[in-house]
Amino acid sequence: MATTRLSLTVDEATKKEAIELFEQFGVDASTAVNMFFKKVVQTKSIPFDISVNDSNRNLYYMSNDEFMNRIQTAIDNRDN
Repeated sequence: MATTRLSLTVDEATKKEAIELFEQFGVDASTAVNMFFKKVVQTKSIPFDISVNDSNRNLYYMSNDEFMNRIQTAIDNRDN
């Protein structure tokens, strides 16, 4: 199986804590990230809940015109 490098940026404190936990699990960071990627591919989903507030949740379902109107409203109101 071919491999590739992946460069990630993470919060330093979070990385330190995660590395310590990975060691307790008996895996390194590369193995943990590979496990995450494989689970995403296997389930075709993020393997934990992700949510946003209701006002932002609808952005995904908006038409392009609705989205652009919301952007324009935000621009018009930015100095208020």
